[in-house]
Amino acid sequence: MTSLPLARNHLHDAIAALIEPTHCQGHELPSRYAQLRDAIADAHISGHFRSRPATVIPAQIDCLKLVIHIDDRTRHITGAPCLSVTGCLQHLSTRKWRPQDVELIETITAEISSWSKAIDDLFAPKPVYLPDPCPQCGHTHTRRKNDDGDTVRVQALAVTAAAGAVCNQCHARWKPEDLVFFGRVLGYHCAGVTA
Repeated sequence: MTSLPLARNHLHDAIAALIEPTHCQGHELPSRYAQLRDAIADAHISGHFRSRPATVIPAQIDCLKLVIHIDDRTRHITGAPCLSVTGCLQHLSTRKWRPQDVELIETITAEISSWSKAIDDLFAPKPVYLPDPCPQCGHTHTRRKNDDGDTVRVQALAVTAAAGAVCNQCHARWKPEDLVFFGRVLGYHCAGVTA
């Protein structure tokens, strides 16, 4: 079982990851939570750069839904009306806990950590799906659950510059540094790239 001081440290770290400023390449950025709130008014923050309203509005709706969820759950967890979610979470971080509260602290910590992950997932670059069959398993499509819980048929191969390529059918992975090779295996050729 986790000790009370360790559980409190984990809770503090989870809260800090959500509400304290982040750092990227030596620059201080607003907290994940502040970026999420900002993205409601400006969808470009969440990585949506197309000008058509049909592509911007869903991103803003996703951000709004997550803000509402975090705000509601924070009020529920802290048991008090919050003037600001940041203030309530800071107060929770310094709250006095008893040794018998360790399991509750761990549950709260896991939930708060899941909010940071949800924000990161929301802002992550969207993958490009390829129509090609997976070189490992040969599948071109797979089935997955969409946001509404329905099972849908999607292309199996997904590629992002940061994560590389993955087959969502057999779960084979290719690292970002292997993407040129992966493209050649699929029959793509990059102009100006020689081996």
